[in-house]
Amino acid sequence: MMQFGTEKWQKLKLSSKRLQSGRVQVKFELYEQGAQRTYGYLLAEPQESLREVVARIGQYCHRAAAGYQPHLYCVGRHKQDTGILMFK
Repeated sequence: MMQFGTEKWQKLKLSSKRLQSGRVQVKFELYEQGAQRTYGYLLAEPQESLREVVARIGQYCHRAAAGYQPHLYCVGRHKQDTGILMFK
């Protein structure tokens, strides 16, 4: 069982697709103990390891659990592009 943020997930499923640009689109699905599933997409570089991809997903989930939503809008000067979209 993994813990991303404040939520515990039983299963993390990954699938990938190489894009024409050379980058890799990773689809991930997180399964909770109940029936709830969260899924999303991550844009990764070809040299990124599986461990790095899983760490990025974990960091994103941790920030989302803390209330950080990068896709709403940015009022500051610094814009951070995570390359991750997540859906419930």
